[in-house]
Amino acid sequence: MKYFAFFLSTVLFSVFCKAQVAITDIDTVSTVDSSAILDLSSENRGFLPPRMSTATMDSIDSPAEGLVVYNTTLSTLLYF
Repeated sequence: MKYFAFFLSTVLFSVFCKAQVAITDIDTVSTVDSSAILDLSSENRGFLPPRMSTATMDSIDSPAEGLVVYNTTLSTLLYF
């Protein structure tokens, strides 16, 4: 019975938890934008998306809407 109570409390706690993440440079203090789940911030670095060829990109089963990849065959950033 105590395992069930622990499991139930864990599930209920996780339902009401919300998390937002900010990834910044070491010297930068940043608050996460309230509309973002992930907020990247830097003054001297960029975002590096996954890199793959056209064949590899085309082999992704059921890509999510908004999926972003850098296509190395076409040398361009693509999104679904």
